[in-house]
Amino acid sequence: MTKPALSLSILLGAAILFGTSSFLWAQPPPISIDLRFEKHSFDPGDPVLVSVMVKNESNKALFISEGFQSKVFSPMKISLIDPKGRLLIARSKEKNRREVPDAPPLAFSVAGGETVVRVAPCEILPENFSGASNKHDLRAYYDMKLPGRYKAKVRISAMVWEEKCCEGNKCDATKGRYKLLLLESEPITFEIK
Repeated sequence: MTKPALSLSILLGAAILFGTSSFLWAQPPPISIDLRFEKHSFDPGDPVLVSVMVKNESNKALFISEGFQSKVFSPMKISLIDPKGRLLIARSKEKNRREVPDAPPLAFSVAGGETVVRVAPCEILPENFSGASNKHDLRAYYDMKLPGRYKAKVRISAMVWEEKCCEGNKCDATKGRYKLLLLESEPITFEIK
């Protein structure tokens, strides 16, 4: 085989391998997350009201990690960058609040009478679910004393199973049975005068 023919064969092989590999992976479930501000410019001392919008844009119910619907709506999940480019850390309203991880370790359960598998609590996100959190004042969670432009976005992780898996609100969490998704809103900019 000549050198140009070998190069062409390698190029075509790589195109076939990488070009068709995308068909081997299923698309992640279409769940959208958005931040909604009451307005985009705030006077000093005005409440900075925000809500989190979640929508299941698929045409089917999804099996998702338990607590997803309530976890998404927490203002503690919002990343906020101040006018100087610093990441602001959320503070809790609760006194003596302990920090705990988003997801506890997964439990084990016996499946089929013999097999031990990891399981995760799950819930059903209904077909075409659309929900919004209550409006929260970001000033109650973040130190926003500087005037200028702030940037905010919300980032949520979730385990999603493609087929019905909930048995008594538990899903098989064996590697490869679920997808771990990192859902992220588009960044939204607002100003404090």
